[in-house]
Amino acid sequence: MRRFISFLALSLLSLPLPGAAVTILPACTDSGNCGTCQFLELFANWAEAIMYGLGGAAVLMIAIGGFMWILSAGNPERVQTGRKILIETIVGLLIAFLGYLIVNIAIAALMNADYDEVKLFGTDWNTFCEVGVTPGGAVTDCTVSTVGNGTPCKANSCKDETLCVCSNQVCVEKCTFAEDQYEEVGSTTTATCVATTEECASTGGSPNTGACLNGQICCISAPTTSSTSSP
Repeated sequence: MRRFISFLALSLLSLPLPGAAVTILPACTDSGNCGTCQFLELFANWAEAIMYGLGGAAVLMIAIGGFMWILSAGNPERVQTGRKILIETIVGLLIAFLGYLIVNIAIAALMNADYDEVKLFGTDWNTFCEVGVTPGGAVTDCTVSTVGNGTPCKANSCKDETLCVCSNQVCVEKCTFAEDQYEEVGSTTTATCVATTEECASTGGSPNTGACLNGQICCISAPTTSSTSSP
């Protein structure tokens, strides 16, 4: 029995683990031009490699515990040992995944990101740190000179990158952006977020969805015309 378990352990350890493909050192180590964001990348790479290693170790221990239980031949002591290995491995794996998730949440808090952007694996915190771009592709700072009007954003109280864009260096709803554009060209057309399409229709406006937060409707009013009376 012990020889069989030893053979199984050596066989599983000889398998290539996904962690072997994880790049630990940032690319900046070649030039030596590393900063705070690269330190964050190094930390994230180490954490991910450790998680891959723990995953491989868990597979090994589950296999050992399972085979020990199956091949116990009714021996209560071996059954108990196999069951204990399985339970402790699963609990340890859950604790490890929970710890890594907590690390991601902590990084999200430090980077002023939303928690809905946190993923167990694959969150590119280094890019977010360097560029100020969320994992979803929206900018977090509309005051940067390279960010133009209409760029998707996620900042301040406007947290939905599908409904928010930069307008005059401020992250606003698309409806507010439309209002700003009308004002810039001197148009009397207005754009306002209202609660319902009925409310918009009562003012003679045209309702548009997908431009306001909280399920509101962007109401586009027709341009007003001024009339003058003849003397």
